[in-house]
Amino acid sequence: MKLKNADAYHSFLVMQQSKESGMLGFAIAKNMRKLANELVEYDGKRNELIRKYGTPVEGDQYQFTAENSRRFFEEMKPFDELEIAFEPMTVSEETFIGGSLTSDQMYALMWMVEES
Repeated sequence: MKLKNADAYHSFLVMQQSKESGMLGFAIAKNMRKLANELVEYDGKRNELIRKYGTPVEGDQYQFTAENSRRFFEEMKPFDELEIAFEPMTVSEETFIGGSLTSDQMYALMWMVEES
């Protein structure tokens, strides 16, 4: 399977918020580990640009001016578009729907559903 870095990163963030258990929770945990390995360089670049264009507010929070936000997204775009290839663990549609994911979470993780 191939995902763009930006989509993989968004999926990873969604999976971090998941409170699933059972087979769906297992698949999410396994896919998180796989994506974490694939996103090391992307996350590093993203953090580098956040520090470059953002102003630290507190802890690991940054604030952006409108112009710096535009610059950040402009410089990030080529990295967002790069594709990663990995073999995800998939689950049946019944298992996926039977979980407690919100509709937004389901949309972000549809790639986890086995193709029929």
